[in-house]
Amino acid sequence: MQNRSSYILFDTSFIVKQTNDPSFELNKDVREYLYEIVGMEENILSLQEDENIEIPMVLRNDLYYDIHIKLFYQTPRAYKATLEQHSKQINQYTNTLKEINKKTLAQEINKAKRELEYVVQYDTLTGLANRSYLLKEIDNYTNKQSSFTLCLLDIDNFHTLNDEYGSHAGDMLLKHISTLLTNTFNENIFASRIFGDSFALLFNSQEHKNPLQDYIATIERKIKQNPLRYTKEDLISFECTFCFEHYSSKYANAKLFLEHLQNNMKRKKIDKKLTR
Repeated sequence: MQNRSSYILFDTSFIVKQTNDPSFELNKDVREYLYEIVGMEENILSLQEDENIEIPMVLRNDLYYDIHIKLFYQTPRAYKATLEQHSKQINQYTNTLKEINKKTLAQEINKAKRELEYVVQYDTLTGLANRSYLLKEIDNYTNKQSSFTLCLLDIDNFHTLNDEYGSHAGDMLLKHISTLLTNTFNENIFASRIFGDSFALLFNSQEHKNPLQDYIATIERKIKQNPLRYTKEDLISFECTFCFEHYSSKYANAKLFLEHLQNNMKRKKIDKKLTR
């Protein structure tokens, strides 16, 4: 059995460029031979320029070959320079994307925080302060020992209107009243929707010298003059019941004060129905 050394030089496309083995023709594709018989394609692909790999004692045609394989190719300098430039650009793009992702993530976190803070303090339907925010504001007044009056406003027969025209009309009515309140009073009057069809107005006695009845008369006139135009055919007129009280130190906290006033509102609405 003969034994001789052979070498095969080929490019990255597995085309034979040079060999001393007559069984391999120049320009022949040796991919199939290397992959199926030798099983060295992965190792060959991992070779760098001018690196060698030796395949010892390959049996072929009853002959053993010590085959020395050399990846034979040269990369043009201009192509290398282009690759390096592309590599730098890719790195720059990657770093830029990382920074953008960091900024985007930070922006999303801040947005989520703002949305959460809004939901905690404001009514999402009307945009007015909610009950929690109202209680906090009352506590601020009491801590500062400021004089203030709280006025509650309830829509009369709201459930009947809601049943007659639908829940969407009810939502539009709540928004309509919210707009009337914010457009009628200045920023110094704290308006809130505490639940359902109930609203609250917080008046600072030191900043509002006019009697509270004047403010209530103003909003009653606005309500009478501005019914809700729900559709071309549906003009929804409505009335409200008002209940107010000046804060005094006999209430231990803001929640008790608000609950007291809400109970007064319930009694007032019952009396109003009985007198009709």
